[in-house]
Amino acid sequence: MLAHHQDVQQIEYQEINSIFSDGNLNRPPTYEDLQKKEYLKRVIKETMRLYPAVPLVLRQVENEMMIGKYLIPADTIIAFPIYCLHLNPQSYKDPEKFNPDNFLPDWWHKKLYWNEIRNASNEDCDIYSCKVLPFFAIKKMLYSEGS
Repeated sequence: MLAHHQDVQQIEYQEINSIFSDGNLNRPPTYEDLQKKEYLKRVIKETMRLYPAVPLVLRQVENEMMIGKYLIPADTIIAFPIYCLHLNPQSYKDPEKFNPDNFLPDWWHKKLYWNEIRNASNEDCDIYSCKVLPFFAIKKMLYSEGS
């Protein structure tokens, strides 16, 4: 995604330079460095929004419940089509456009439906592991389309 969005790549490059402001570009990033990578976290989340790793999430209803005007019997399996949810224009302005600002903290907390079902500790662990490789790659070079 960074190769296709040079403006985003440049912002990420600036974020890395600010973290390595001591001038030692050869040291490995620390856990604290990765915590400072807020923009890269948004880039990763936006990439995962547009290209979800899991196309569908299934949940079994334990107790009978109403969703809107529909009665959902106990033991019913409900499918959540992740891709459709992520491209819903009611949830995202310009849903097909790559925009890491979709995950700015102020904006994101308004998406209560997602905050209620996500597992924050697992998500943060996954995001940290996704930050390491781009951290090294962007630090050394900028991507370009076709490279």
